[in-house]
Amino acid sequence: MNDIESRLAEALAARAADVEPHDQDDALNRISERVTMSHRRTFTILAVAAAVVVAAGTVAFLSGDDDKKQAVNIATDSSDPTTTASTTPTTVVRSAGPTPIWPFASDQRRIASAADAARSFAIDYLGMTNAVVGDSNGLDVQVFPNERASLRTIVHVVEDDTKGFVVVGASADMIEVDTPVAHDPLSSSLAVSGRSLAFEAQINLELRPYGSTSPVFEDFTMGGGSEVLPFSTTITPPSTDEPLVLVVFEGDASGEGAMSQATVIPLAAGSSESTEPPTPTTTRERTPEEAIDVHIRSSESEYAGPCDEAIENEEIDKYCSRLYEDRGTTRIYSAGIVFSEFDTWLLLTHGADGWTVTDAASAGTVDEPQPPPW
Repeated sequence: MNDIESRLAEALAARAADVEPHDQDDALNRISERVTMSHRRTFTILAVAAAVVVAAGTVAFLSGDDDKKQAVNIATDSSDPTTTASTTPTTVVRSAGPTPIWPFASDQRRIASAADAARSFAIDYLGMTNAVVGDSNGLDVQVFPNERASLRTIVHVVEDDTKGFVVVGASADMIEVDTPVAHDPLSSSLAVSGRSLAFEAQINLELRPYGSTSPVFEDFTMGGGSEVLPFSTTITPPSTDEPLVLVVFEGDASGEGAMSQATVIPLAAGSSESTEPPTPTTTRERTPEEAIDVHIRSSESEYAGPCDEAIENEEIDKYCSRLYEDRGTTRIYSAGIVFSEFDTWLLLTHGADGWTVTDAASAGTVDEPQPPPW
């Protein structure tokens, strides 16, 4: 033991002497009291630990089963121990979709498939008597006016909670409407424009109320007869505060049905102040000159109008026409290049939509003219 260790041992001995009891019995009692106090602290710690274990076990029991989960509500107010938090079931509500064009709201049937909805729409709403359903891309269904036709109309279908599959619009390949678009508001002057290809270039327009196939407005305009060309017109819808459906279509030249292709666009109600129901509007009849224009344009030529006006306006390399004979509901016109001899006879017939070229024949040559064959 070195000097430092010796000095440390002497200091500890002196300190021990200061605290050593003079009475051995008193020292024994003090030791016993400390041992007893230590035991009590141990028992207290063990009791608290046991309580914690019991609480943890209870929570594990309540939350351990994934298939029988229960919520543990901790009340902040102990005035009514029987009060428990109530929960309200959450109901998932589908957002309202577009108003169906077909079937009508008055129709109580439920359509089971998109194909059935498209076919009934084509037959009963568009008047495609012999409509054939083709392939579908989701809820867009192809429809053809008959099994031989290549003209295609795509019918747009959605699923409704009440009526099953319903139609909300349609678009024809050869009648592309740029304006208006779906749900545009009606106005007193409605521009209708796009591109089209149709027999004799004519496309027809109808406005129909929801729930009806009877038009409240009818008109027509011209697009392409041999290729897709632009069309543009402005119509004046009847005054109404109800939404309408715009139908832009090509009539069925075969006579089998009313339409061969159609683009159908739902329009929202405008700001009309009138509360009167829509009333049918008289359709403007097609004039003989308009009918001749349609026929000549279908042959990829240009029409300048009546020959007297065309000569005066020096319309070169265009066709003109002259009335040859008026028979009331039919008329015969001669047609030819301006400043040249006429070479064609045209037979026009008056119908519900006005005049239409129903036949054409050669007028022969200057040396061997041919009379009209009708």
